[in-house]
Amino acid sequence: MLTDQERRVLRLAGELWNEFLRLPAIHPDDAPATGRDINSIQNRVMARLAVRTEPHLFYRAGQASDPVPLEGSP
Repeated sequence: MLTDQERRVLRLAGELWNEFLRLPAIHPDDAPATGRDINSIQNRVMARLAVRTEPHLFYRAGQASDPVPLEGSP
């Protein structure tokens, strides 16, 4: 489950996108590039949830961890 702060960050990312689209266009690549940047922020926030719910799948900063074997691997 997302924390309240993570939900807030996701909402702010959406608001940033909406505000950016209200700016006058300067270059045709600006909107797609900014959309990718905002998606990157959203992905980082959602990754936090994945790390919390499935910590055994991720290396954490400052912690040694054994790699998780893939299903079907020896």
